[in-house]
Amino acid sequence: MATYMGRPYYPWWLDKLADDATGEGAAMQGVLQGAEAVRSVVLAGRAVYEHL
Repeated sequence: MATYMGRPYYPWWLDKLADDATGEGAAMQGVLQGAEAVRSVVLAGRAVYEHL
């Protein structure tokens, strides 16, 4: 699990996303639509960068 300052990393704002949240990024084509889609990509990214 990724950590920040010795604690498990979990962005506080992931639980406060609006139902109609959207997300875009340079590494993806298109737009994420919905809180669950945005949350999934953020958490997947956390796992990818866990060991860096």
